[in-house]
Amino acid sequence: MSKYYHGDGRINTTIGGQSGRTRRFVGLLFGAALLYSIVSIASFSKKAHKDQRDESLDAVSPNDSLTVNRRQLSALEDAAESTSADAFPFETPLDFSDSLSSCIMVMDDNHLLVEWIAYHYFVMNMRYLVVLPDPKSRFSPRPVLDRWRDKMTIVEWTYEDYMEEDHLKEAMAFLNNTSSTPEDAQVYHNKRQNEFLRQCAIHMKEHDRKWVSFHDVDEYYVINSNLVLDAAVRMQDPGGGMKLLLEVQGILEPMYDMADIVVTKHYLGPCVTTYRSMYGAVQSTEEEIKQDVPAFLDPRRFETLRWRHHKSHRDPQDGKALLDVTRIEFATLKRKDKDTFTRPHALIPSCPGIFYHSKAFLRINHYIGNWEYYSFRKNDGRAGARKNRSRWSRESSLKGGQTGDEARPWIAGFVRYMGDEETSRLLENCGLNPDFEAPIEEEWLRPEDMPKNPTALDRMKQKNLKKQARAVCDGWSECAQANQTKQ
Repeated sequence: MSKYYHGDGRINTTIGGQSGRTRRFVGLLFGAALLYSIVSIASFSKKAHKDQRDESLDAVSPNDSLTVNRRQLSALEDAAESTSADAFPFETPLDFSDSLSSCIMVMDDNHLLVEWIAYHYFVMNMRYLVVLPDPKSRFSPRPVLDRWRDKMTIVEWTYEDYMEEDHLKEAMAFLNNTSSTPEDAQVYHNKRQNEFLRQCAIHMKEHDRKWVSFHDVDEYYVINSNLVLDAAVRMQDPGGGMKLLLEVQGILEPMYDMADIVVTKHYLGPCVTTYRSMYGAVQSTEEEIKQDVPAFLDPRRFETLRWRHHKSHRDPQDGKALLDVTRIEFATLKRKDKDTFTRPHALIPSCPGIFYHSKAFLRINHYIGNWEYYSFRKNDGRAGARKNRSRWSRESSLKGGQTGDEARPWIAGFVRYMGDEETSRLLENCGLNPDFEAPIEEEWLRPEDMPKNPTALDRMKQKNLKKQARAVCDGWSECAQANQTKQ
C-alpha cells in the first residue's frame, strides 16, 4: 500500500491487487461500519450537557462532527460529570515530543506576551519558542521570557541569526533610511516576516521538533465548541488543544489506509490550517468577564477574558497553518518560489485552504484590542498605512451579533495546574492597566482622516496632551520605560 501527499493537500492510497470497484465497495462497507460504531467527540455528561448537545446537533451536520469509537471515550462519560479541582477528568501530561513549538516576531509586545505564552504553554503544550524582537523595539521581551526558561526552551534571534548576507544588507539599509514611507515599511515587514518563518521552520526541523505554529501574539488557538461538545472541559486540560489535534489526526489518517473514503483534508498531512475569527473591542458587563475567573486575577487585563464579541465565524480572516516539520523535506522548506513561505498563512503548497471550513476542530481567535493595545507600538512603521485609526474603529466595533467564551476556561485550568502563587508570578503585569488612556496621535491617522478644520485639529491635540498627562503608570507603559530598559 502506498500513500502520497499532493500539492493540493489530497492523500491517495493504492491497495495492491484491488480494482477501483473493489476499493469503492470496501470503502462503502468501512464507512457503514464506521457510522454504526462511532459517536460525536463530546462531553458525555448524561444530564448536564444534554441541552447543549441537542442544540449543537441541530446546528451542525453529522458529517461535520468528529467521531470516535465509543470505547475510546468510555472514561469521559462519567468524568465529564465532575469538573471540580479535586476530581478533574484529564490532567494527563503530554510527552515533550508531542508539544508545540512556535515562531514569533515581537515589537513592544510584553503586555501581550505574558498572556500569550501562558495560554499556549497550557492549552497547546508549547515547550519550544523562537523569538525575534524588532530592532526598533523600546522594550526587551526578556523580562517576560525569563519567567519561563525553567519550563520551556526559549531561543532569541537577531537579524544576524537568520538573514543571509544580501538580505541583511537590505535590512540595515531600510533601518537607516529615515525617509521610508509606511507603505515601504509594510513591504519590508512582509519580506522580513516570510524569511524569518522559513528559517525558523528549518531550525525546528534541525532540532527534531514536530508541530510548529506561526501565529501572532494577538492570536490564540481555541477548541471549536460547535464540533467538540466537551470543549470547555478540554480547554481546562493541560495540552487539551494539542491532544485534540493528535486525536483527530490519529482517527482520520488511518482511514486512508483502509479505503478510499472522503474525509476533510484540513486535518490530514503535515499542514493543518484553520481560519481566524476577529474579536472586537466591544465591552461586556463586569459579571460576564469575571465569570469563572479566580478572584486574584483581573480579567480586564486578559484579551481572552475581556473581549467576547466577534464577527460571524462564517466571515473569517485568512487562516494560519500548523506544520509538522518531521513530515516535510528540507528541500521543501528551503524552496523560494511563489507558493512557499511567501505569507504566514498557507506556508507550503500542500497546505489546505485557509478560509472558513465546517470541520475546524481548532480555530484561532484574533483580538484587535482597544485603542491602547492597538497603538502601543510607538515605532511601528506601518502606522497610518495598513494600521490606522479608521481601520481600528471599524474592526473593533464589529459584533456580528455573536459572543464567545471558548477561550475562557483556560484560566481556571491554568491556575489549577500551576497554583495561585506560581500563576501570580507568571502572569504579573499581564496586559495594560485598564485605566490607561492612549492619545490619538497623528501618525496613526491617514491624510483623509485628519480633521480639516484647524480648530478641530487643535482640539484633538489638546485632548491628547491631557491624556498623556494623566496616563496611569503600568508595568509596560511609557512612564515605566526606565524600569524596562533593553538588556
